[in-house]
Amino acid sequence: MGSQLQYGIEACSRLCLKNFERLLECIRNPPTGKQVELSQRSVENDVGRFKIWCGNLGALQTGGSSLDVRLRDSPVVRGTVVTFLTQMNESLEQCMPLIFLRFGSEDSTF
Repeated sequence: MGSQLQYGIEACSRLCLKNFERLLECIRNPPTGKQVELSQRSVENDVGRFKIWCGNLGALQTGGSSLDVRLRDSPVVRGTVVTFLTQMNESLEQCMPLIFLRFGSEDSTF
């Protein structure tokens, strides 16, 4: 993923949403012979909470109402939000291979 501090809040938020959707897709359609450890409902609830957070703050907005624009004069707060979103993205990416119970296979790919 690399450093996302060069990216804005909107771009990082969209990437989080994309990774949440990828995670849900993995849960809904697990590979043959794999059983999912995570509850689909739990992840759907997390996606819903993230969307509400984004909507309330304007994290997915562009233009004057966006969180990027409103925090343009506050680099510390902006950096903190981007760091939080970067860490969330990294966590989502790292958990995808770990969400399956393995049955007799050491293959961790999905």
